[in-house]
Amino acid sequence: MKYLAKPRFFSTVCRLYGEVLLGIPIPLLNILIKELTLVDIWFRKRPILWRLLSASPSLANMGHSILSRCKDNTGPWNSVTEKLLRLLYKEHRIFFLQDLLTYLQDRQQGLENVYITTAISLPDHILSAFVELFRNRYNVQVRIHQVQNPNLILGGVVIWRNTLIDFSLELHLRSIEQKMLHEISLEPFTS
Repeated sequence: MKYLAKPRFFSTVCRLYGEVLLGIPIPLLNILIKELTLVDIWFRKRPILWRLLSASPSLANMGHSILSRCKDNTGPWNSVTEKLLRLLYKEHRIFFLQDLLTYLQDRQQGLENVYITTAISLPDHILSAFVELFRNRYNVQVRIHQVQNPNLILGGVVIWRNTLIDFSLELHLRSIEQKMLHEISLEPFTS
């Protein structure tokens, strides 16, 4: 099933970086995506360097040296690529790189992400129905990110763009529980 993606948790801040980058001219965006892809491949082959870069903001000299080494090995970078990577590192958000790259590639292909959390894995025909719903109602091609949360009781949670739709029974039970606790605390205690 090509529209089902590996579950990831995507940051709103990361999406904002992506939206800003989508505003640059298309040729420059294509170069940026190509260069970030090379950087991503380089770091995937060197996981220890990636962990040092993304987990040790206090080691500034080491981080700059790792970025310089990456630049030397992946070719000359466009100024936008270099500024973005330096900014992500400086702001301690270099770990956004892989998600940001995926977001830019998806948006370039016209795909949007929909996150569905349910207690059990949804069957293919239901996932297909979600894809069709977004295609027909909103004229959007989507990639489904399905996450299982056994704490949900029936229903689920759907996140798309900045919209969260919670249609789980857990939400309603929690609301009933809070109303009951509130009512119990107002009534005098009887034994």
